[in-house]
Amino acid sequence: MIKFKTPKIDSLRLLVPLEEVTIIDSKLLQTFISYCEETAEVDADATHIKTNVFHNENGIKTRFAVVNLFNEEKVQTKYLAIGISSKMLKENYFEGINKNTIQSIFNYINSTNIISITKEVFLNAKAVDVDFCIDFKLKDTTCKNVFQICYDLTIPNKQISVNLFRENTNRGIQWGNRETVHKAYLKKQFLKYYAKILELKNNSTDFYNAYLKDKINEKTLFSCGAEYTPEPATEENVLRIETTIKNTNHFATYGIYCKTLLDLLKIDLSNYSEIFNRPIQTYMTGYRQINYTTELTLSERVLLHTLKLQANIVKLEPTQVVDSFVYSMYPNGTETKPNVLKNQRSKFKKKLFELLEIDKKTMQENKYKNDQKTLLEIQDFGFIPN
Repeated sequence: MIKFKTPKIDSLRLLVPLEEVTIIDSKLLQTFISYCEETAEVDADATHIKTNVFHNENGIKTRFAVVNLFNEEKVQTKYLAIGISSKMLKENYFEGINKNTIQSIFNYINSTNIISITKEVFLNAKAVDVDFCIDFKLKDTTCKNVFQICYDLTIPNKQISVNLFRENTNRGIQWGNRETVHKAYLKKQFLKYYAKILELKNNSTDFYNAYLKDKINEKTLFSCGAEYTPEPATEENVLRIETTIKNTNHFATYGIYCKTLLDLLKIDLSNYSEIFNRPIQTYMTGYRQINYTTELTLSERVLLHTLKLQANIVKLEPTQVVDSFVYSMYPNGTETKPNVLKNQRSKFKKKLFELLEIDKKTMQENKYKNDQKTLLEIQDFGFIPN
């Protein structure tokens, strides 16, 4: 059974001082990767070999690597990086990683025969790249509709990549990149919505067939012993929200102290919905936050039409040609003073983005005004800002 509306830990990386573990598979000692401890990301300036030792069992892929961590003083220390995930729980995958399931994770790590680690060392390992998730079961809409609406409500931002996946085997929407957050914890936290059952069937096929296929929609019993079959979980009605907290400094932005796995397990996630809400508020605007009755002036409509026309000619989105459009309207080589020209360009650019936002919201109102159930459900679940 899937636990819906319950925040949980899906996966993370553990960093263990190399001298505190016993290496069984000698190949680990031949592979080194350099990381920056401050951001928990691969150090692009350091020489490293992207070679890892993987253990694969029915789609449960466990990654081990010896890494050179650079601390703030640029002193290298060897750590063992271990990737752990809820898949190690097999049939209990949807329980997530928590105080009740961590023993199973610990047992699984040691069962791979790649390393041997004690419980104390395991619990005191550094926790980085923590993926949190929540699963939802939709009633009045579909995953596909939710993703499109969220895409429509996304705030234009050149610094954040937004990807809408529409394939038959992969549907979802993603903001940002796990590997390029660096220290921009407030503005670039990775966020993803996707169709969970569809993902399991197509991208985790071996795991799904081995452990979940017969359990996702299994019957349950009332206390009286009578059988109860819930509404089936399908490819279009189970939606997962996923976000990543990079490291201790990232946790601190939420007022959470979390350095080790033990610290992580002590967090009561029901008290920290902000972990999901903040990136949602950052990347999207609320459906009702724009005054749809706003009338554009003739000159504004002409400006918007010209911008769209230019974008269409070069086959790009209007937001992607704003800079070139600004420079075409305020070119170099004029008698205007540089500081005045810079200010004019800045104001004009801001105006263009405001017009694009109003235009998008107007189209959204026309598109969704006859689908109020969908909008109400999306807002009720908190998929978009209120």
